[in-house]
Amino acid sequence: MIFLIIILLIFIEELLDSRYKRTNAYQNEKKETEKFNDVPQNIMFCNLGSSHARYALTYVNSEKIGFNFALPPQNLRYDFNILKMYHKNINKGCIVAIFLPICIFFLNRYQHIQTNYKYYNFLDKKYIEGYNWITKILYLNRPLFLMPWKVKYVISDVSPSIADSSEHNETISNRQKQARERILEWNAEFGLLNRDTDQIPSEFKETIKILNEIIDYCIEKRFRPVLVIPPVSATMHEEIRKYNLNLKWMVYNQLTKDVLDKAPLFDYFLTQEFDDDSYYINADFLNKEGRNRFTEKLINDVADTLY
Repeated sequence: MIFLIIILLIFIEELLDSRYKRTNAYQNEKKETEKFNDVPQNIMFCNLGSSHARYALTYVNSEKIGFNFALPPQNLRYDFNILKMYHKNINKGCIVAIFLPICIFFLNRYQHIQTNYKYYNFLDKKYIEGYNWITKILYLNRPLFLMPWKVKYVISDVSPSIADSSEHNETISNRQKQARERILEWNAEFGLLNRDTDQIPSEFKETIKILNEIIDYCIEKRFRPVLVIPPVSATMHEEIRKYNLNLKWMVYNQLTKDVLDKAPLFDYFLTQEFDDDSYYINADFLNKEGRNRFTEKLINDVADTLY
């Protein structure tokens, strides 16, 4: 009887895994990492980063060979690991754009170990935090065994990825709601609204150290590192003001002269050219039209400054 129960449980688990792999939730994440199966050679312009960078740049229409190494979400530690993994694909003199969104210096290590799992799809084991070969086998073949809570997507799936969409929210209330939710998510994870802004958070020391290591590595490899603060919509700006987030403390104060002497800053956070809500999928991620415009803008601005 026990043997039959075990066989039945294995059958059910295999069935659920098969169903889960057909969900949008699974396919959306898989598509994000599939790009690493075809990283081009002789890259002359590339970027690192998290969600903001993922949605900010596309090199489809660029004359330069480019690649977007960003993944949602991604911290500076994995930015560095990916750069080291693919440095041979990058030409000397290549522009490496290091994106610095609002909360980047708070994110030292992932709170949840499963956030590391997506890197099993493409990174060498030495670049994966807490690598375990059994975890890799299970993640690639039996993901629900590792993450049983994701069975909920078999019952109620999410929408297909809108990463390449030109859509934007038509109503002001929707945009404001999304901006508020984003800030409250940041607060839940990093405690932004209750921080002593006279003190440098302990996690900043580690993330700034990693940023310097990335910049120094780029210089060592004869790449040309630049720092980029991405734009957000006018609606997001309004909500940031309402919640009185101290951006100077969160980002700008951490960019010391020593850092900026090695990697020039391209700051688009307050650029009115990109505050039009129609350029965004939501409150802060650029849609297809916004992405095309911003890519052209950044490449031209970097060329005007560095060449």
